[in-house]
Amino acid sequence: MTPTLITHPTSVRQWQSLVRTLARAAFLAQTIALPVIHAQGATMAPAPMSGHASADASQRLVNFVTSVNRDEIEMGKLALSKAASADVRAYAQHMIDDHTNAQAAWAERVPTWSLTIPDSAKTAAVPAKAQAGAAAMSNGISEVRDTTTALRGGSTAAAIHSANLAALGQLKGLSGAAFDRAYMTAQQTGHKAVLRELTAQPNNNSDMQTLMTIFRATVEKHQSEALKIQP
Repeated sequence: MTPTLITHPTSVRQWQSLVRTLARAAFLAQTIALPVIHAQGATMAPAPMSGHASADASQRLVNFVTSVNRDEIEMGKLALSKAASADVRAYAQHMIDDHTNAQAAWAERVPTWSLTIPDSAKTAAVPAKAQAGAAAMSNGISEVRDTTTALRGGSTAAAIHSANLAALGQLKGLSGAAFDRAYMTAQQTGHKAVLRELTAQPNNNSDMQTLMTIFRATVEKHQSEALKIQP
């Protein structure tokens, strides 16, 4: 079977095309896989993993990706308004476009897995103490709902979001070359942390793995681009 080439998606349509291509590849791989032979001689296909644990892990991953997308869009918008370097502004626009398109692709597919994209308008299920803590570290930039989403994505996901909020707070007080250096440093360290967490989070949803392959390639490309820009 010809290997599937992963290219960097720049639009929702390209995301959708890549998802379909990888889904077909996954189906073909399953079709030609050898069956499982049991001692009694019966032939059975491997049973898919299911249950609350698997569903919870998948939902945590959805929450984490959503948090990353929202944070990158927020930081990109700030960089567009404050960056001095044309290269940094171009990078920021790239972040906004890619993560907006990525989130749109996830929003389209997630409901088909009986999972949900966190509703940005609801925080009712979060304890008051957690809401207060989220508000305290938001620095007036990112709303409580986004920290709530990250908390539901796991402890490391929450830590990444907290670091993003701290970076946003710092960046608000900077301008010119100082802003450019701080923003690109945050991008380099942030994408590295995201890639680590994507590796660590379990995922037994084969359909989700298709989107994760594309999302990981996007984050890796952003990390590579960030390392090339040294304001």
